[in-house]
Amino acid sequence: QFRDENGFIDLTKAEIAFTAQSREVVGNPDRIKNWVNFNGQKALIKGEAILQDERNYGIYAELIVEEIAKQLGVETAHYDLIKTIDEGGNEVYGVLSESVVDSDKGEQLISLRDIIGDEPIGEGDFVDTTSLDFTIDKLRENLILDGYSESDVEKLIIDYKKRLAFSLAVIDTDKHTENIAFIKKKVDGKDVISICPNFDSESALMLDNDYTTVEMLLSDYFGLQDSVNIAHPRIGTLKSKSKGGHNSFWKDTLEKLYEDDEVLDYCDEVLQGTIDMDIVLANVEEKIKTKLPENVRY
Repeated sequence: QFRDENGFIDLTKAEIAFTAQSREVVGNPDRIKNWVNFNGQKALIKGEAILQDERNYGIYAELIVEEIAKQLGVETAHYDLIKTIDEGGNEVYGVLSESVVDSDKGEQLISLRDIIGDEPIGEGDFVDTTSLDFTIDKLRENLILDGYSESDVEKLIIDYKKRLAFSLAVIDTDKHTENIAFIKKKVDGKDVISICPNFDSESALMLDNDYTTVEMLLSDYFGLQDSVNIAHPRIGTLKSKSKGGHNSFWKDTLEKLYEDDEVLDYCDEVLQGTIDMDIVLANVEEKIKTKLPENVRY
């Protein structure tokens, strides 16, 4: 009953306020990021990312990627559009996402970075990207040191690789080591770890570009294609053409993931040609009870 004509839930009408105690301690201090009680659920309120004073469509990317994930059977966080007023009296637009962790069941969220640490600076050809080989090797090494069986660790690594493949499919350029996580809990007294549902995909589908750039790309197919080609994942691999690679983060990362037959089958059987965007967009519009902006749809 608090949703406006543009699809945004008005948190001021829902009487949800922010406090210093509700603030998320990790992330940009200038951006609203607060944990609240929303309709009995623990939820994160995240204001949209505004770069160089121009807005983008990243908040819609969260909802669209959620629907794509559902269509593909990928576990995902739940998102919705919100608006509120910040401490300075300014109107803020953003998203709400329900917590993916059930603390009552003893679940604990742990990021990939928490497990593997940071890659040593100056290695390879990576700029703002963590080597895929590094993440897999450290994940395997540290989880075995933590007492997990080799079979459990190898299954988790397969799930991790599949999640990376999904991120490539939706062109998610911000899946760094803190935007991929795992859930730890005890089952019958035994420590169990699994990959966390997908979350934080506001940089997917090229929708994190500012309004002006999106307008330009929509009228220039080849420009859009070039923009996708030069974008790169935050976890990946790069192999030069002289060494038999593509000299492309996207293609070389995908080829590296394809070395595992189970991941190759997953890409062929699940990701390839199975996403019906008409259904995805219709589901998002049903959720927000209005049409998506035309630039987002196309």
